Amino acid sequence: MSTQPALSQEEVYKKYGDKVLAYIKFRVSSPEDAEDLQANVFFKVFKQWEKYESEKASISTWIYTIARNEVIDYYRTKHTTEEVPEDIQDASETEEEILQNETLEELADALNLLDQKEKELIVLHYYNNETLRSISKMMNLTYDQTKNIHYKALKRMRNLLGPDF
Repeated sequence: MSTQPALSQEEVYKKYGDKVLAYIKFRVSSPEDAEDLQANVFFKVFKQWEKYESEKASISTWIYTIARNEVIDYYRTKHTTEEVPEDIQDASETEEEILQNETLEELADALNLLDQKEKELIVLHYYNNETLRSISKMMNLTYDQTKNIHYKALKRMRNLLGPDF
């Protein structure tokens, strides 16, 4: 059973097009080949659009897997005298770094959209590892108020980040 991505094809391209191109350019020396590979990646993404299953992987993981495979195919078919770079053969760590950086950017953007109290609470709790009880004392709030602000902040962030998070 496939589940359609929450974003439209146009939104997916706008969100991931430049990131995929940067990913490929890092691995392929020719800028023209990198652009061709980027086009191939999104051709495959949109060709397989109906088969995407959000339960198996996030949209970004799915797209980067296709990009990685496209680069590997590029080295196998077009550059038989060149070896596939080691960082592509075992690219899981690199992909994780890209996805982590992308996730951190999205989290920072969502965090900046929270009001000051919510932002402060989230930072204290998740980045400074403070308990909600200690945060309630720091912010001069009751524990119930702190829990309520925490709940609402997380709910807002989930709404801002979408279902892929």
